[in-house]
Amino acid sequence: MSKPIRHGTMTGYTTDLCRCEECRAAIREYQRKRRKNRAKQPPKRSELKHGTAGRYRKGCRCEECCEAFLEYGRDYRRRRDFDAAGLPIDTQKFQGQLEEALQAFSADPGYLVLMLHAAASVSVSPQEQ
Repeated sequence: MSKPIRHGTMTGYTTDLCRCEECRAAIREYQRKRRKNRAKQPPKRSELKHGTAGRYRKGCRCEECCEAFLEYGRDYRRRRDFDAAGLPIDTQKFQGQLEEALQAFSADPGYLVLMLHAAASVSVSPQEQ
């Protein structure tokens, strides 16, 4: 036994395929509200500005978008690698310490590990060396 058609609703128009005046009025009202609210939504991917990684992923291959995507990839890998190693992301802050550690590495390989941990504000006990 089939359910009765609910006239004047979206379900009546879309599911039950009713085309009475009440159901058509319901679908018109829904579409009117949807068009009105569409302006309040964030831009779609196709409306993204040039020179962004998002626009490149959408398919744009202009020079600006290609460069933005490459920069995004570099930045992503840098953040991923530093996060995985437990090191700070902002290497500029620790540039002097890192240069000192690299110079001292040739004399004592364990010194580099100590300096990197110190730069990351991680205490290292002598047993961990």
